[in-house]
Amino acid sequence: MRHAPFFVALIAAAASSVACNSQQVSLPPPGTTPPPQFPRLYVTEFRTGGTLSVFAPPFTNTSTPVAVVAPGAGSSLPFDAVQNNGNIYVSDSGAGNVKVYAPLVTSGSTTSAVISTGLTHPSGLGFDSSGNLYVGDFTAKSVSVYNPPLTSTSAPAFAFTDGATITTPAQLAFDSSGRLFLVDPGTDSIHVFTPPFSGTSTSTLLIKPAAFTNVVGVAFDSAGNLYVSDFLANSIFIFTPPFTASGAPTTTISGVSSGLVGPAGMTFDSHGNLYVANDGGTTVTIYSPPFTATSTPVATIPGFTSPDGVTFGP
Repeated sequence: MRHAPFFVALIAAAASSVACNSQQVSLPPPGTTPPPQFPRLYVTEFRTGGTLSVFAPPFTNTSTPVAVVAPGAGSSLPFDAVQNNGNIYVSDSGAGNVKVYAPLVTSGSTTSAVISTGLTHPSGLGFDSSGNLYVGDFTAKSVSVYNPPLTSTSAPAFAFTDGATITTPAQLAFDSSGRLFLVDPGTDSIHVFTPPFSGTSTSTLLIKPAAFTNVVGVAFDSAGNLYVSDFLANSIFIFTPPFTASGAPTTTISGVSSGLVGPAGMTFDSHGNLYVANDGGTTVTIYSPPFTATSTPVATIPGFTSPDGVTFGP
């Protein structure tokens, strides 16, 4: 089944609301029971009145949330989630802010901070190694950078637009050298920025192979391989470094048996298992390496409506 392009859905959702990423964590293989200190899985649902659902391991086909947080009423559109220093950061495109939740997140959790200055419709989130927060903004067509400490009064240190060429900033991720990879589904490309960053930063590479049809998510495994989710192609493209502008993926996970339906956000655990939020469907699918064109889920967590962002936290 084919779906409306992701960036079209994003535009529609953001307009409606105005009217009304990838870290490594220590987890055992899916289906096993770890000690209590292992982190939990956080999933955002990108829909009006969407939620942040929390799952405790082990992650199986019958997993249900141990907590569900409603980031806001009515216009809330939780897009992405990322963890930093134990706090969970959620970009709320509908409310125009980034909500921060301190551990341990429960169904009754309220925000410890709400970052809104300089934001209109925030999208992808990421932290660099210095703890700076990077926020894509759909309406501003930019990436805003916030320096720590992060509070409700935080304002961006600067924002960059790649010479006004960013059209629909979606999810973003950093590689091990600190380069920022920003997905742009509006142009089916990935803007790559090399530090140091500033308000005049421009991309040093634009990845745009012929395989891309509606790219949304981006992540890196521990070996530095690049993973890109394609919403319309129902595929995960895997690229090995060095990356080039038009180089074809080395592996593509796709097909009905892959369980991919409008894949969006992705993350990895330290065993190399890949977790994919299927925004076009109702599941989070989990895959164990090695990945091939015929990879199938080792577990499928059901029960969502448009899951989009996935991350791990306490």
